[in-house]
Amino acid sequence: MVVGIQVADGVVYGSLAMGGTAHGPWSDEGVADFRLLHAALTSRIALEQARRSLADAVAAGAQTREAQQHFFASIGHELRTPLTAIVGYTEMLVDEAGQNEADPFAEAVGRDGQVILRACEQLMAVVEDLLSAGRTMGTEESREVLDVGAAVEDVLHWHRATARASDVTLGCSVTSGQTVWAHAAGFRQVLSNLIGNAVVHNPGGAVEVSTQALRGESGEPRLRIIVRDTGEGLTVEQLRDVFNPFVRYARAGVRGTGLGLSLSRSLAERDGGTVDAHSTPGRGSAFWVELPVREADAPV
Repeated sequence: MVVGIQVADGVVYGSLAMGGTAHGPWSDEGVADFRLLHAALTSRIALEQARRSLADAVAAGAQTREAQQHFFASIGHELRTPLTAIVGYTEMLVDEAGQNEADPFAEAVGRDGQVILRACEQLMAVVEDLLSAGRTMGTEESREVLDVGAAVEDVLHWHRATARASDVTLGCSVTSGQTVWAHAAGFRQVLSNLIGNAVVHNPGGAVEVSTQALRGESGEPRLRIIVRDTGEGLTVEQLRDVFNPFVRYARAGVRGTGLGLSLSRSLAERDGGTVDAHSTPGRGSAFWVELPVREADAPV
């Protein structure tokens, strides 16, 4: 008796044969034992194949993260060096032009120099975002159990002065004892981006941070940290593109690079999570980061 050993997608890894010294049909017990052995071997081979596939995926993911970190660091340093020179020489030209305001050419240099400096400041902010992301993603720290309430309170404290200046009310309804399994620096960076956006785009409004316990597709525990605001909200089209790099939907005078949400999603995905949102024009938005919770730390 010969039976092929197959695993997923019908891939044949070999065959299993059984022979006997006597002629005639096989006994029911012999066939049952053979089928049991066949099933056990097939299951073991499939498990080993899955283990190797997982190891290959983890290795590929590590290489991708390393390349991403190298890109952020390299592009940041390569841009910052010439930008510093441009800013320095432009400031010199503007200062010299200010000492000779009667000259029309000097007046034009002074006026246009300010435009160059503002553009350089914007680009420098982009560079700093790239460098910050590279440092955060390149850190050697491991994932750990993080107290969500403590992290949210820290980040709200960071933005309290900005919120007070913009007349924004900050609120927190995070349940005590809730945790996530993530990198500490990356988690706080994501929270800072989401809360910071809610504050600057919502003058005179309110920002509330809350949580929601969930289960993933495989039943694993997860926690969603939600940042709600009462701002202008986004349309469906804007919400579709808002996580793309350099995409911004801000009123005039609000500074930013358009990288915060894109980098936040990358940081969350590194920890097996995600960043997403829903919004209603005229009523506000809710942006959230969803992260895994260790099974032992999940509420019963």
